[in-house]
Amino acid sequence: MSDPTTAEEAAAKAALDSAQSSFFLSSKLIFLLALMVPVALLGLFARKLLMSEKEKELRRLEKKKAKEQRSSKKK
Repeated sequence: MSDPTTAEEAAAKAALDSAQSSFFLSSKLIFLLALMVPVALLGLFARKLLMSEKEKELRRLEKKKAKEQRSSKKK
């Protein structure tokens, strides 16, 4: 028969290992989320910046086209 103290110690060690493992996984998850949030925000900012550049270019082309149409009407 096994010693009850040894069985209790083994159960306590297993519980401790399980708790440490879940803490390690949760801390890893928190770390990954902490890294992902700034990266996602940078991505959104870069996308907004690119879209604003495209919009500026589109407006510039529209103004150029309107100016050409006005000058062709004058002739």
